[in-house]
Amino acid sequence: MPAEQITRERGKAAQAAADEPQADVELPVAATGPDGADSSDKGSLAGKERLSAERLKAVTDEIVATFDDLVSKPKRIHTFHVIRQNPDHTTTKMKVVFQAMDPVDYDELREAHPPTEKQRRQGLQLNVDTFAPQLIAAVSHTPKLTVEQATQLYTSPNYATGEREGLFAHANFVCQAGVDVPFTAPD
Repeated sequence: MPAEQITRERGKAAQAAADEPQADVELPVAATGPDGADSSDKGSLAGKERLSAERLKAVTDEIVATFDDLVSKPKRIHTFHVIRQNPDHTTTKMKVVFQAMDPVDYDELREAHPPTEKQRRQGLQLNVDTFAPQLIAAVSHTPKLTVEQATQLYTSPNYATGEREGLFAHANFVCQAGVDVPFTAPD
């Protein structure tokens, strides 16, 4: 029997599960061969699999949240990659993980780095040169960086301006990204 890969249809399937928690939901299943390659003609659907509401939850990773779920949510984790170009012209993808700071600590860190007079005239609200390394160190998870290491990394001549600003952008993102809330009504 060929291996099957379930096609996720989050919106409709999740809504069906919410409307009828005990109902089975049909999701299309793409046929794949033993090697995992698509064995159907141009990806057409080869059949359907019936899923219980419990199985649907596992497939869609979607649940109806409770207050306890929301308040016990762990701090946001953000994973990205830094690409290193090697001397032999190959590249190495290095995984980096940042974890959000407590919002009060983030605000206090921002306040501790006011802009210089020149930066203020440029419309900046903080001193990025001192704030960025502090923030990168504070949110670094893997690898965990000290302020000295983050400063060395942020000021390294091996990082182009865009790469350096990218590190800072990732650090800001993990702290400032909002809760994922869809603003459209389900079908």
